[in-house]
Order: sequence, then structure tokens, then C-alpha cells
Amino acid sequence: MKVKFLKASKGDCFIISFKDENNMNRNILIDGGMEETYYDSVNNRDGELKLEIERIRKDNEKVDLLILTHIDNDHILGLLNWIKLDSEAYKLIGKVWFNSGRLIAETFKLHSNEDLNRTLKVFKTAETGISEAVDFEKYLLDNQIWERKLIRKGMTFSELGVKIEILTPEKKQLKRLLGLAKQNRT
Repeated sequence: MKVKFLKASKGDCFIISFKDENNMNRNILIDGGMEETYYDSVNNRDGELKLEIERIRKDNEKVDLLILTHIDNDHILGLLNWIKLDSEAYKLIGKVWFNSGRLIAETFKLHSNEDLNRTLKVFKTAETGISEAVDFEKYLLDNQIWERKLIRKGMTFSELGVKIEILTPEKKQLKRLLGLAKQNRT
């Protein structure tokens, strides 16, 4: 098993590559860093995420599991840059774990915070990716690559021959996200 931390500017992006029980190469991508993690348009340079995606494509592999841990821009913008610049990105993605605002509300049968369900440019900051999360959710739904399963503390998954135990977020943290956007606007 190899864990590679990709240069992600001030963000997070790493890939776990390993052989499963059938000796197949597998890849788990966690977060996407800032935009330049995929492609740095200012310097016209491919980022480390793009280089990894090209390796995966060349080796006839997939991103078997894509995990977006949370919607801060330093975790999501590189993923959005990938799907914007690579018209066939969805073909490389197996499963996706992503707790969208709409999914949290539906799961807990709560009123959805409308700020988390539509594209609001009010939150276009380096910290919060509300509108970016809406774009990401739309892409996943349009390309039918998301099971819409809420991921939270205490869950255990056996994926691709590895066991994954979820340490966070708790139900309380997920519910708090539903009010986050409104708190930031006032």
C-alpha cells in the first residue's frame, strides 16, 4: 500500500494506491486541494493531481473511491478543476463519498438549508465552498456516480479489500452544517 500526499497549495489531497485481494491495482483519492492541484492556469503547469489522474488512465485503472471530506475550497477546488477540464473524468470514478447539505437534510428528515442547495456567491471565499459543493453534487448526479449515502462516525466499510472505519463527522456536526450558511450570512 502506498499513500501519496499531493502538492495541494494550502489544501489537502492524497491518494492511496494498493493491490486488492485479486491482485488488481486500486486507488482511493481523498480530497482535491486547491485548483492548481489539478492544473495551475497562472503558470500553465499540470498539478500533481492531474499527473496522478493521467497515470491512472494510462495504467487502465480507476479512482475506485473518491472521498470529499468536507466542502472547504482547499479540499474541493482541485476536484472541480479536474471535472471541468477533463470531459471524461466521470468514467474514471467508481464510488463517491460526499455529504452534501441536501443529503444531510434528507437523511435526518430536517428542513434543508436553502443556502446549501443553490449556488450562492455570497460565500465565495478561500474557506467555504458552498456554491462549489452544489456544483460538485450536480456533476455527481448528472453522471450517476454517487450512491447518495451519508457517511458518518461509527460506520465501517469493507471496500476494495480494505476495511475503512469512519471517525468523524458525528450526527451533531452534520446537523450543524445545515445552519452554517445562514450563520455566515448574518
